[in-house]
Amino acid sequence: MDGNHSKSAKAEGSLTATPTGGAGTKVGLSDPVV
Repeated sequence: MDGNHSKSAKAEGSLTATPTGGAGTKVGLSDPVV
């Protein structure tokens, strides 16, 4: 559970940090915003 939680948090942070990296939903939201 600890490992999974860390992965989830890291995935969210990565998506938010780099929306153009690999975030479909985030990219769409960041695309128009940027």
